[in-house]
Amino acid sequence: RRRHTRFKCDWSSDVCSSDLMNNVRQLSSAADQYFLENGVTTCALSNLVGSDKYVKAINTVAGETYPANYTQGITITVTGIAGARTITYAP
Repeated sequence: RRRHTRFKCDWSSDVCSSDLMNNVRQLSSAADQYFLENGVTTCALSNLVGSDKYVKAINTVAGETYPANYTQGITITVTGIAGARTITYAP
């Protein structure tokens, strides 16, 4: 399965964008695993991140906000990057 990322802005710090995309990929993979193991199509961020969850911790890179909820097959939108920028990640 191919994943598509679209930057909706002219934001190009290689280090930050790489770390940010790593966070999004981890959350997307964690959500996919959660859906598979639990037979559901939606989950909360709290189901994915924590010391006993799929992702131990998400360290913000540029003050971004990750979605509180995830739905199978629906694009993940990360907002507030460096104050106002947004990216989307299509699972």
